[in-house]
Amino acid sequence: PIAEDDSHETQKPIYDYVEPDTRKRIRRPIHDKYDEEYIHFRCQTSTEFPSHKQEQKLNELRSYYWDFIGVNPPQDKLKFQPFPNVAVMPIQEVVKEENNSSVDLTHAKFGLFAIEDFKEEERIFSTRQNALFFQELSTWSDFLHQLPTDQDACLVLKWSYMQKLFGPGRWVVVLMLDQSTFMRELNIENLENESDNADNHGLIRNVELGHARSFDYYALKNITEGEEIISGIYLNTLKIWWGIEDDIL
Repeated sequence: PIAEDDSHETQKPIYDYVEPDTRKRIRRPIHDKYDEEYIHFRCQTSTEFPSHKQEQKLNELRSYYWDFIGVNPPQDKLKFQPFPNVAVMPIQEVVKEENNSSVDLTHAKFGLFAIEDFKEEERIFSTRQNALFFQELSTWSDFLHQLPTDQDACLVLKWSYMQKLFGPGRWVVVLMLDQSTFMRELNIENLENESDNADNHGLIRNVELGHARSFDYYALKNITEGEEIISGIYLNTLKIWWGIEDDIL
């Protein structure tokens, strides 16, 4: 089991916890095993997961996980615990017409939005209570092949990543099943400077993980009610997958 460390709950984000040259590895995608499974389950043709079935599907996958590992979980682990201060909402964009008039477009895609104001460095939410873990890559792969549908497997692929939770050099696979699955992430490598918080599409990164082993997201600036919550990642999790190299899973 993964120990839950509450020692940083009341602290400001510990941005200096990781050395600069390794900080980009706070979270990383799974290596080329992902590509193999992505092709096997035909995820390139998988349909978008409908938001109105979000809660049902997240809890279904949690149930499959507990059955797979053969554990009778505590009552508070049977269903994901929703965040009290953010909500999943449709993403709206403003498009300029040729006559300079503005048109609001509501897309089928959804994002994560603040439902109250936050101050810079304030903790927005924690995903720790909803995270599920695989300590072996082979176990994670076996779980994918035990799921009842290809779409379920594709959702698990989409919502899995690797994180170093304890050292030295030990990565685990994290399956995140909560509202954070709808949070958009900027690829920081596409920004001109790592200190930038906006890309060329106008998206603004406004939250960040507290430190390398954290599941807590903190505000990088003041966030107002109704503002979309956007994180940053150093790799495109759907297209670029690192090798394990000297970090053995």
